[in-house]
Amino acid sequence: MGTGASVPNNIIRRDSYKGRCQREPWGRMRPSPIKKGGDFMADLKLFLFGFPRLERDGKAVEINRRKSMALAAYLAVTRKPQSREALATLCWPDLDQKLAQASLRTTLWYMNKIFGPEWLTIGRDHIELHQHKSDWIDVNRFQECLAQSADHRHPEDRFCQVCLISLSQAVEIYQDEFLAGFSLPDNDAFEEWKRSQAQRLNRNLIKALERLIHMHIDRQEYEQALAYAFQLVKADSLNESAHGYLMKLYAWLGQPTSALKQYEECSRILAKELDVKPQESMANLYLAIKEKRFPVLQNQNGQGSFLSEKNKSLMSLPRIPPISAERELLVA
Repeated sequence: MGTGASVPNNIIRRDSYKGRCQREPWGRMRPSPIKKGGDFMADLKLFLFGFPRLERDGKAVEINRRKSMALAAYLAVTRKPQSREALATLCWPDLDQKLAQASLRTTLWYMNKIFGPEWLTIGRDHIELHQHKSDWIDVNRFQECLAQSADHRHPEDRFCQVCLISLSQAVEIYQDEFLAGFSLPDNDAFEEWKRSQAQRLNRNLIKALERLIHMHIDRQEYEQALAYAFQLVKADSLNESAHGYLMKLYAWLGQPTSALKQYEECSRILAKELDVKPQESMANLYLAIKEKRFPVLQNQNGQGSFLSEKNKSLMSLPRIPPISAERELLVA
């Protein structure tokens, strides 16, 4: 087979490895990771967006001890060795150090049975969850996709295909809030850590969604922008700019009724959660759409409509600012 020739799916490429291979998601075969001694390492995946779960070689692994999952999540996200004392204090804050250390030893014994020494190092003083692969922990992969975009030193309003791909992958990975539905009852320290991580990751998601919306609008890909705007409202329902994106996109796509309903939904949420009304810029946008002063860029047949010079000025409406500092205090 010559250089550059494609490899049929029924042919397994072993290259320099001797042993079994695994199929990549896109169809290509890759060798399994090999540990010392020539044995194959299990292919683990830890999912922390949503209710946490672990998979080994594509099959779910049952972890029926909450403290074990909590420790796995903490070690995975911190990405560095943690002292036994710190872990014992985090998970057993109400016990004295001797009893907490005993509970930690029992939990680590259980975790070692699940992860194995290839993935979990249990030292005399420190514990570490290894990063053999960059994609085995979804939260870390999410951060790496964002970092790939951040490494591009160019203005955020400039379109970049690499950034578009990286940000799209990051948003796809974010399936739900960090550790959604998982908790350690009566453990304020862990709950505070979980809450801070969830807020940090949610802020990163919001920034990625806003950039994707702007990228697709600049490319006149309004359907794609609309899909990301839906996700933005779900991620930050109190942010009026998120509702504003949906209103504009609905109007541009010739769906003014949906745009007006979105304003009503925004008003309902703000009244219920913060006891405030939408800002003036949102009200002006609502009136522009209601009075048919907002441009329609595509009718139901997919044909672009004529824009007068007066209507074109509405295309560049200033971005609706996020909720004010006073409202942020109300949210807190």
